[in-house]
Order: sequence, then C-alpha cells, then structure tokens
Amino acid sequence: MRDRLKLALGLLLAALLLYFFVRSSDWHTVLSNMESANPWLLAVVFFGQFPLFYIRAIRWQCFLAPIKKIRISLLVPPMMIGFMISFIFPGRIGEVVRPVLLGIRENISKTSAFATIVLERIFDLLAILILLQVYFLLAPLAGPPAPGSEKWMATIRVWGWVLLLGSAAVVGLMVLFKMKSEFASRLFHRLAGFLPASLQRKAVNFLESFVAGLNVYHDFRTFALIGFYSLALWSGICTSIWICIRAFGIDIPYLMVYPIQSILMVGVAIPTPGMVGGFHATMKIGLVNLCGVDPSRAVSAIIVLHALLITPVILQGLFHTWREGFSLSEIRKLGKKEKALEEDSQPQVTSEQG
Repeated sequence: MRDRLKLALGLLLAALLLYFFVRSSDWHTVLSNMESANPWLLAVVFFGQFPLFYIRAIRWQCFLAPIKKIRISLLVPPMMIGFMISFIFPGRIGEVVRPVLLGIRENISKTSAFATIVLERIFDLLAILILLQVYFLLAPLAGPPAPGSEKWMATIRVWGWVLLLGSAAVVGLMVLFKMKSEFASRLFHRLAGFLPASLQRKAVNFLESFVAGLNVYHDFRTFALIGFYSLALWSGICTSIWICIRAFGIDIPYLMVYPIQSILMVGVAIPTPGMVGGFHATMKIGLVNLCGVDPSRAVSAIIVLHALLITPVILQGLFHTWREGFSLSEIRKLGKKEKALEEDSQPQVTSEQG
C-alpha cells in the first residue's frame, strides 16, 4: 500500500511539473525544432555518455579502495544496474541496489559500500557548486546576463555559497568522525540512547560500519583523485548539455551551463520516476529565465536531452542485468527489501537520504 502511494504521489508530482514544462509552448514549433536539430551533435552527446560511465566507475573504485580493491570491470555491472533501476522505478531504490549487489558479489560490508554512495553524492554536490563558483569568477567572459535574470542569478549565488559551505562542513564532520573514531563511537552510543532498546545496537552497528566506509579520508592522494574525477565528470556532463542545446541552435556561452546545472541539481533530486518532470521543469527555468531562450525551442532541446542522458543508462543497465542472470523484478524486490530493512532498523539515518 505504501509503495502504491509513493508511486501515485511521484506520478502526480511528475504530471504537475510536466504541465509547467509544456505550458505556453507551441507544439508545431517544438516538433519543427526537433526535426531540424543537428543529428551529428546529438550523436556526440549520446555516445559521449559512455566515457562518463567509465569515469564514474573509476571514481567509485577510488571510494572503495580502502575497503577492497575491485577491478573496474566488476564495478560497472552493479553501478549501471543501480542507475537503471533508479530511472525505471520510483523510490530511488537503485541507490540501495548498487551496494547490495556489490556486497553480495565481492563479500564486503553492504553498509560500508552504501557509505561510498553517500560520499559520491556529497562529492557530486561539491563539484557542481565549485563549477558554479567558477562561473561567477569568470562571469565577465560569459557576456552580459539575459534581461530579467539578475534576481535569479543573485539567488543562485547566495544558495550556491550556502550549500558549498554546508557540504564542506559535512565533509569536515566525516573527516573528524574518521580521525576520532573513539569519539564518534561514544557519540553514536549517546544518540542511540534515544531509540528503543531493540534498535540501539543495530543503529550503532550501522553508523560504525558507515564510518568504516570513510577510510578514503586517510589517503590524501585518493581524496585528491576523487575530487579530480568528480570535477571531470560534471564538466563532461555540462559539456553534454551544452552540445545538445547547441544542436538546436541555442547559442549560449559554455560557462552559462554551470548555473543551469546548479538549478538542474534541484530538479533531479525530486523523487519522480526517471527524473521526469523535475529535470524538464528546472532545465526550462535555466534556459528561459537565465538565458532568455524561446520557450518552445527550450522545450524541444530539453525533451531530446533527457532522452539522450537516460537511454544509454537504461540500455547498459538492461545489458548487465541480462548478463548477470537477473530479472528486473528480482532486482527491484532486492532493493525494496534492503531499503525496508534499513528504514526499520535505522530510521534516524535513512530518513535523511530519502
């Protein structure tokens, strides 16, 4: 019943966001723009996603290195299956599927593996926010902003700094927990004291296993490599976005994609299946409100961009699902079961990730 309610709410939210996305659009113009888009540039965007998958796998390997050294070829299947599940099914269960599949296959702690997924999200956020600050630093090179975009830019600048400082504080706290493990253990026991007795030990074990997955902070070289790969990954994603919108004749400076990506970050965090709605609405805000792009032309580019970004993920995920001998229903059940176990035993931790 709860799953059906989540699905219904997700679909309703997607529908509302899609209404905002398509309103005031001329569909004759939208279709005409799609027909006249540069197919070679679109092909570059599609095939350019595969090197980005490889960068993601290398970065995950760096996160996992203190736990266990795993070949990239063994990391790609659970990674792509997890991404695919997140796109196809609601509830972000793909974020749970990845560490579970890896934990089963490589015999490592699923909680420690899950810690690397959380770290990925933090470094993703940091990379996006650093690129945003690069934009503001080099803004004069990007030319004058579109008329009426000043308030949007001012808001993005303020929240960009708030989130950047907040993310840096979270990283600092994790470093402290890792370096002062005894202090962290005492703190966890104290916090667990507010839970029912039946959950206290499970909560402490979860948090201590989670901190064990933060070993990356002991190695400055690995830490620096992760930062480099994160910036390379998100620069590549921004380049894909820029090439796609150029295919539709939208001529904006490359640097403008950085603030657009910071808005898009909010949209993809909205829990709708396949990022539908949230991706489209926030990307439209970026193109129309920040860059002054015609709404119908923006809608054309965004629909195609969304398809080009998720189709390679789904194809790769389906291939690895078949190759590993799984079915979609089996993987979904595995993810839902593991997520339910976490929600039941560590409510104070997993609720923050939802």
